[in-house]
Amino acid sequence: YSMHAKIKVKNFGPVVSGYEGNDGWMDIAKVTLFCGPQGSGKSSVAKLISLLSWLEKSVYRDPELRIDREAFVQALEWQNIANYLKPETEISYQGTLLTFAYANEEVSARLIWDEKDPYVVPKISYMPAERNFASIVRVADRVEGLPRPLVDMQVEFNRAKKFFAAGFRLPANGFKFKFDKDPWIVNGDDPNANMTRLEEASSGLQSLVPMLLVSEYLEGHLAKGDSAHFAGLFYDPGTAEKKERIDAYVRDLRDRGDLSSAQKSLRLEQYFAPGRRFLNLVEEPEQNLYPETQREVVNALVAIANRKPENVLIMSTHSPYVLNQLVTASLAATIESKAELAKVFPLASAVAQADMRLYELDGHGRISLLGTPNGVFDDHNVLNAALKDWNELFDRMLGIKARELRGGVRRDA
Repeated sequence: YSMHAKIKVKNFGPVVSGYEGNDGWMDIAKVTLFCGPQGSGKSSVAKLISLLSWLEKSVYRDPELRIDREAFVQALEWQNIANYLKPETEISYQGTLLTFAYANEEVSARLIWDEKDPYVVPKISYMPAERNFASIVRVADRVEGLPRPLVDMQVEFNRAKKFFAAGFRLPANGFKFKFDKDPWIVNGDDPNANMTRLEEASSGLQSLVPMLLVSEYLEGHLAKGDSAHFAGLFYDPGTAEKKERIDAYVRDLRDRGDLSSAQKSLRLEQYFAPGRRFLNLVEEPEQNLYPETQREVVNALVAIANRKPENVLIMSTHSPYVLNQLVTASLAATIESKAELAKVFPLASAVAQADMRLYELDGHGRISLLGTPNGVFDDHNVLNAALKDWNELFDRMLGIKARELRGGVRRDA
């Protein structure tokens, strides 16, 4: 896998100066993580990657599609981040098919066709932090005012529930998901005992189930070779809004007199081109989960990304457990004794350090890349620093308590 997408962000929402190195360009690697405190801009950058990847895919499907400021703002509104634009905002993106720049409140976009590095159509999934809602309300597309990524995710979740109806093992204390008119959580191997409806299960399971089921479902339904011709075999519009947009495109194309039948067929083939790689963007995979389960979930998401060289996993997190599990995954990739490694770490979840980028947002508008002394990620980052500060605070308080017990501290001081 080679990184063939990168992004630059400045003065957009909480992100001010942006990335400190490489002239501001951040590589989008096979596994990319944004960590930092609340409000530092992690999700903002991930959402930009999502929508710019989607615009790139849209241009592939319709080469005459014009990406101007209006189209870009509409995409930002879909992700609820249009209000982050400022007069001084700078955003640049370079993919395999599209170069994009936003500066001085203007958009410039240009197509790139490179036969040596052809564009591979992605399935793009954005897992919002509000995904618990999809476990409770089953018709999100009928509820007004919901974030659009949540509505789209639930469309896929409803399909995934039926696909995995017979059972899906969850990386959480032996729990299992099954679907029979209602979505159920099964505790143990007996499907007739210890069953709880998903909407009544713990908040952690309500977050975990849609995230993993949708990821497994979408990656498992990537088109394989010539089996997915443009006839629509793998193309499902999902919502009524999307179906109307697709029907309008087909009608307009059919009525055009300036294109030959061959040109129309090519346009249709590109428009209905099925996804052949999986771009999975996940907000806070750790949401409401026990630390050990967080590590298992990261392993599961990375293993999904590892199934195809072109798959990409992008996550935002507040959790030191998520971050440190990726550091562990990069170390695992360097170990040659696979039989020994398999005893302590799942081989399918190892990621070469060259295929990973871990970015830290400091809460003051700056982004940095975590260091790699001696060729291995170290543990110096804002999340581990928070743990260290807590440990030091607790040790100081223990010291005060010890002196109290010895009578060396006045209790009314």
